[in-house]
Amino acid sequence: MSNLGAKTIRVVSFSSKEDYWKWSWTFLATAKVRKYKDVLLGKEVVPAQNKVLDMATDSGKKTMKARDANESAFADLTLLCQDDVSFGIVTNSIMDELPVGGARLARESLKGEFLPTRLLRRFTKIILWIDFLV
Repeated sequence: MSNLGAKTIRVVSFSSKEDYWKWSWTFLATAKVRKYKDVLLGKEVVPAQNKVLDMATDSGKKTMKARDANESAFADLTLLCQDDVSFGIVTNSIMDELPVGGARLARESLKGEFLPTRLLRRFTKIILWIDFLV
């Protein structure tokens, strides 16, 4: 039996128990394809939601494109969260200026939460290995 009109949304899911580094690279590759990578990396600045845009100008159209890209990126980040920790981090990036959520802030917050622990574990293993050899 088929569902006519049903759509499938595919995102690269993330759980705090997974390897953040691997997920991050995969998600950035997905972001490139979905055309919101520059928003995630801060190369495109997303204006506050209450800022009025002049759609008759190229600047206004570019700014609107950044706003739309942010909204898509934030929606994907929200959908990919598989546990309460990562979901809470992403939803905490909702702010007055961006009530639909700040995708860049959400990504940076996930990075801040999960990347240091992995690097610290690797560093600790290296130090222990060096101590073992000496």
